[in-house]
Amino acid sequence: MNLKNIFCMLGCAAFLCGCTQSNIVTPGEGSSDPDMTIRTNVTVDWDQVRDDLNDDYVNTDEYPYGVEIDVNADEGDAYVMVTVADDTTQEEALEYATTLIGACNDAVASQDMEYAMSDEGYYGGYAETHNIWIQVMPESTKDDESTWLVDDVIIAGDQEPVSPEGWLSKMGTTDLQKPDMTETEE
Repeated sequence: MNLKNIFCMLGCAAFLCGCTQSNIVTPGEGSSDPDMTIRTNVTVDWDQVRDDLNDDYVNTDEYPYGVEIDVNADEGDAYVMVTVADDTTQEEALEYATTLIGACNDAVASQDMEYAMSDEGYYGGYAETHNIWIQVMPESTKDDESTWLVDDVIIAGDQEPVSPEGWLSKMGTTDLQKPDMTETEE
């Protein structure tokens, strides 16, 4: 490169440096520092939890049998109702349900930092303090409870996998009663 080109490039660079205005905001210029406090007693947006679960766990490469997930809650319990393709096996449904318990916890924890995220073998902080009911039902027979592949509850604090025996097998260790699902729907 010749000397003339080098001087031309240096001149352009100097010109461009002088023509720019700094957009860096310094404290005291009308902006405030971000609020970094952890909020407690957050009201969980269950519609957002449902949307997050549907986005991440319905009709994906890993869960192609997922059709729809509905979620709602009351003060003590969360309810996860999962519709799957008719050809889904019970083994797939149990694995899916176990995964969705942790995923539901994580969707709640992403809104309320009071709850710990799930980890392998740990459903998470929300599941530590709240019961999570889960039903997995074939699409064409979802209104017939006798065809459901999973109908279970993870009792607050338990870390057991979702059971093929379902919530009835846990009634000896708790006084929980299965809720009337028509009362919990929005």
